Amino acid sequence: MLKFKDIYLQEQSLIKYGLYFVSADVLLCYSIILTTINEEIMNTKKIVNSIMLALSAVAVVACNSGTSQNTTGTSTQSVRFYADSQARVPLSHLTLNTHVNQVTKQAVFIKNTGDSNINLNDIEFDKYISGLKLANSGSCGSSIAPGQVCSFTLEFKPTTSVSDKVSLAMPNKKTLSDNSNGIDIQLQTNSNDGPYMVEYWCGFGSDFCGQSSTNDVNPAATHVVMAFANVNSDGGISVDSANWPTNLVTEWQNNGQQVLISVGGQNVDWTTVFANPTTFVNSVAQVVQQYNLNGVDLDIENGMATPQQVSDTINILRQALGESAVITIAPQNVGVYQASSVPPSTVSVTVAYWNFFVPVLESSINSITLVMQQDYNNWYGGSPVYNANQTSVDYIGNSYLNWVNSPLTIFPSNWGITPISGFDGVPMNKLIIGIPAAESAAMSGFYPDPQIIQQVYSQLESSPYNQKVAGFMMWDSHYDTLNNNTASNAVATTLGLVK
Repeated sequence: MLKFKDIYLQEQSLIKYGLYFVSADVLLCYSIILTTINEEIMNTKKIVNSIMLALSAVAVVACNSGTSQNTTGTSTQSVRFYADSQARVPLSHLTLNTHVNQVTKQAVFIKNTGDSNINLNDIEFDKYISGLKLANSGSCGSSIAPGQVCSFTLEFKPTTSVSDKVSLAMPNKKTLSDNSNGIDIQLQTNSNDGPYMVEYWCGFGSDFCGQSSTNDVNPAATHVVMAFANVNSDGGISVDSANWPTNLVTEWQNNGQQVLISVGGQNVDWTTVFANPTTFVNSVAQVVQQYNLNGVDLDIENGMATPQQVSDTINILRQALGESAVITIAPQNVGVYQASSVPPSTVSVTVAYWNFFVPVLESSINSITLVMQQDYNNWYGGSPVYNANQTSVDYIGNSYLNWVNSPLTIFPSNWGITPISGFDGVPMNKLIIGIPAAESAAMSGFYPDPQIIQQVYSQLESSPYNQKVAGFMMWDSHYDTLNNNTASNAVATTLGLVK
């Protein structure tokens, strides 16, 4: 790295270019353009050294003052990448993890923090990786103006196993200020298909859930989701520390089960959370760390938000918890439905809106470990084949196929129901079928008996669907125990998890 004291003006280079950037460690915060330097002055080393020392002092003062002075009026270029649409959380590292021949997507936001337009056509990877691309420009055009934030989407669909690293930046990054950054991306193909058996544990005091106080979770469960943490008025969360089941958490984890804290439920309004995502994420991260948990579940059923706010929160949460943490979401099954229109990502509606989770998933599926849609308590389509208000093989199968965005052959072709355009659906390895563990665990008619559980699994894995069902989620261990573990034992048997 050049220092001022190491530099002597070279006549040829100055006459040819008329431009000299001084020292790499000062370059990034201050540039000097020498426009009129007399050749006679150049030949006087003593005078030149004096000039350079004076300019050096000015540059150091400018750096130390934190200002970006530019006496010649030249523009500066500076970009940063972010995890969210409001440019709150810088994004410098990212993992894109998916199965061979399955797609994962990640919304990325870029902000121009300089004072001149930047050509976004220059954004590129430092090397070619098959299956990796900028899927679309999102809200970005060909350039981004100073102060503007826009989005684009990274898409990764590998055709073979991959474990590689790549960076995304502007190739002319060397001309940008030190506020600029790129993204270091870890590319990984996942070989883990489950199976997963997720069971909620409704414990703690009555202000939180209050059903269970002992370990009534089926030992075959792969994940235990403790319900619930409550949402505070500032968007943070609170847990029942007075009744925290430390011994049960240890017992479950020693049994090889992943233990999560669930936020939400039917009585929680998420409006404040999505309006204050940083507060929420910091609060969740503290609880996960303090109680040595494996992750968090977002049981999003009520409240107002834009889909963009929800995906922002999920992506920020992933950055805070790290790649190894488990992040699950448990929306109502109407969150994806091929026969309805998709709401714009920037329009605020109820989170229970039909197709609300389509734009959410398009921007955040890479940050989510498992999607556990609730296949109960909702009318879901209509067909002569089945009663849409009660659970059946076709009711659950219809919901599942909607969420993977596969053609729905159980409907008459003249209904004109087709997959949602531009939506890749939830990857099979991330989609979990959510069911009540007993008749009393949900509205009447939505409990699937063991025969239905086995049949829906077999039907989806057979032609013409050819799906690989990753597993089942159950609400909850208390009702399952009252039902003599009929539901959880049926799921464990179906998935081959019996211990």
